[in-house]
Amino acid sequence: AFGETLKMTAQKFRTPSMGQTATPTAPTPRGASAATGPAGRLIKVTDSSTVYYVYASGKKKPFASAAAFLSYGNRWADIELVTSQQLAAIPNVQLLKSTASQSVYLLNGATLRPIVSEAAFLAAGYRWANIELANPTDVQSYPLGTPVQ
Repeated sequence: AFGETLKMTAQKFRTPSMGQTATPTAPTPRGASAATGPAGRLIKVTDSSTVYYVYASGKKKPFASAAAFLSYGNRWADIELVTSQQLAAIPNVQLLKSTASQSVYLLNGATLRPIVSEAAFLAAGYRWANIELANPTDVQSYPLGTPVQ
């Protein structure tokens, strides 16, 4: 579950490249292929067990579970320790899409909120270029919240 935090020591892990953009109707990868996963940094603050993936776009997303973390073939030894100030300076991923689905979600804290239509997406002022991709295990590890209509 998303509320679970990963119990980690000062270890690191690696993740293949996920920094891509896609639209709900026609995914258009940016950066490495969706099949290889994320290509950015894996970070955490020393006094927290939450691990974040930093996309090529410079935005961060927490891993919701150890299963999501491990689904990319990550190694604990590849996690980079950062200060809380450094973490706070990295913007959060707002829009997320599974590589196995056309659904787009608003990542709202610890919850994914499905965006019900293209009209709802555009009315909320979102941009297709701001969608980040994640593998199905990663996306399914977040609980679903109220749809964005």
